[in-house]
Amino acid sequence: EGSRAFYGCWDWHSAVNSTWAMVRLYKEFPNIPVSGLIQEKLNDHLSEEALEGEVAFFEESRSFERPYGWAWLLRLHAELSTWDHENAGEWAAHVEPLATIFSERMVEYLEDLKVPSRSGTHSNTAFSLAIMLESARVTRDMALETAIEDAAERLFREDFGCPTAYEPWGSDFLSPCLEEAALMASVLENGEFIAWLDDF
Repeated sequence: EGSRAFYGCWDWHSAVNSTWAMVRLYKEFPNIPVSGLIQEKLNDHLSEEALEGEVAFFEESRSFERPYGWAWLLRLHAELSTWDHENAGEWAAHVEPLATIFSERMVEYLEDLKVPSRSGTHSNTAFSLAIMLESARVTRDMALETAIEDAAERLFREDFGCPTAYEPWGSDFLSPCLEEAALMASVLENGEFIAWLDDF
């Protein structure tokens, strides 16, 4: 099966999220005492061989971890792409092929998505789209940015009366109402968003 980049957690998306967290921590605090260990782990997990293993897996599995895990991978790629660390360019280049696969597949997926998930957990559509939109803007991925903006307008523009009194449900770790509002704040012009939010 070959090497893989993202492992060691209960699920794949948590391994990606944890890798992003290491990058973000090291990026913000380059003199942190564990910086050497973080660099060692990033060299291992973000090696060319490890990412080739991920690409090979996702060539066979077209929807695994969509959209939540894909969102974190795109966020990791964006984080690496804006880092001036001496190895960040190499790490970003290794992650880029998988990011490209997810980006292209998300554009196709959003074209066919009729109903969003409004759950308070991993499948929440608005949360993943917000993460991907920020990442697409950072990496200047215009196709994905446009697809997300169009989907957000189509899926959420007519929403009103979000039932905040019912949140959170017992297993929620996201607020569906707040996640949708956060996405629309990134898509609509300020005046449009204020009017939309009043109804929402």
